Amino acid sequence: MELDVSHVDVLRSGGVAMHVNKVHSVFTIGRVAKDLGEDEDWLWDVANGVDPEGGVI
Repeated sequence: MELDVSHVDVLRSGGVAMHVNKVHSVFTIGRVAKDLGEDEDWLWDVANGVDPEGGVI
């Protein structure tokens, strides 16, 4: 999997670049469904209905 980092915001302070909005972990939809106690197909439908601005990776 390759992540598009072309839209990552960068803050510059004293010559040091600090990245904002880093991805710290990624889980499969099956794992998330299991952790939430929800049906994987239902969660897949919900995730497909979310706009990219809503936080979908």
